[in-house]
Amino acid sequence: MNTAAWRCLGIVGLIAVPLLGACKGEGPPTTPSGGATLSGTAAHGAPIANAAVTVKDRNGASRTGTTGVTGKYSVDVGGLFATTLSIADKDFLAGRYNFYNAGGAKSVVNQGNIITTNGYAALAGPQVKNDGVIVARAGTVALAAGNRVSLDMVGDGLISVSVDQAALNASAINSGRIEADGGNVLLTARSANALLDTVVNNSGVIRANSLIERNGEIILDGGAAGVVSNTGSLNASGTDAGTTGGAVKVLGKYVGLFDGSKIDASGDAGGGTVLVGGNFHGAGLERNASKTYVSDRASINTDAITNGEGGHVAVWSDDSTRFYGSISARGGAQSGNGGFVEVSGKQRLRFAGAVDTSAMMGSSGTLLLDPTSLDIITGVLGTGTQDPTLVTGTGTIAFGAADSGGMAALESA
Repeated sequence: MNTAAWRCLGIVGLIAVPLLGACKGEGPPTTPSGGATLSGTAAHGAPIANAAVTVKDRNGASRTGTTGVTGKYSVDVGGLFATTLSIADKDFLAGRYNFYNAGGAKSVVNQGNIITTNGYAALAGPQVKNDGVIVARAGTVALAAGNRVSLDMVGDGLISVSVDQAALNASAINSGRIEADGGNVLLTARSANALLDTVVNNSGVIRANSLIERNGEIILDGGAAGVVSNTGSLNASGTDAGTTGGAVKVLGKYVGLFDGSKIDASGDAGGGTVLVGGNFHGAGLERNASKTYVSDRASINTDAITNGEGGHVAVWSDDSTRFYGSISARGGAQSGNGGFVEVSGKQRLRFAGAVDTSAMMGSSGTLLLDPTSLDIITGVLGTGTQDPTLVTGTGTIAFGAADSGGMAALESA
């Protein structure tokens, strides 16, 4: 019988088989404490049949599964931390989970199914990718790309992951499905050489819906270099009765919500918060984007569904923002006011999208457009009666009735 053994350092280990479909690369560590399932395909050029896949923790406890004729396997574990990075013995023994690239660290790719309840699942390496399914209900899912990665145990199934040193061609990519209802999802990368390369990319489905006891949070963070791109679904909504929307943050040097982007932080009892390119007014702890782009086929929803206030949305950049998409932050159908939306570029703003902060049973919310200066121009060669006019002395922009004149566009000088 072939043996695919994992040489473990407690929560960390090195994989001997060059490719396990659930964690492709050279280093998935795990804590086999039950409550989770690791499954995938063992292969080395061809599927490895009739092989024992054994996971051990630092205390010697182990879980074993056997591959079938196609190389597929399934092993029950607790949390999973898969990495090709190394850790110093002194750090591990002291409980400091600081991982580093000792040279030649490979990519980590999940092509299988990783499922844990009240646990965590994290992949770390110079390049990290999820093509499969990762589920960590009420826990943390993290994809972290860099040459140094730190892991802290927060408790209650949650972990904190940070990238402390950039790597060449670093990237964190999700084209599969990630779920962490009541928990948090983090895709983060730090690249040492990216200019306009994509460092964080989601084209799949990421869900961290709110639970009664805890809201979900999704963060895409590309650091100070490269592009953070979303063409998939980011869902942190509160669909159950009495829940509110969670939080979604898309941050980096260059941020793009491209065709197909859908962000949902709506909630039955109130909308959540969405930050794209930075926080409101460019303040807060979040990194501000230099340029932010939102496609006309991208949408953001922070509606209150039944009761409560509409949510809060910020689309920001320190240089220029081009916004062509749609934002909805409506008040609840039975009660509640509309939400607050800011679409701003500190130096330049192109606004040709749609924002709805209405409220059926309350007061309408607010849309803030706040570049350095603002020119108001017609959408179709000055022919429409819908063209905006400034009401003298009030500072209010008034729009005429809708007609064939088309949408008014607002653009800073």
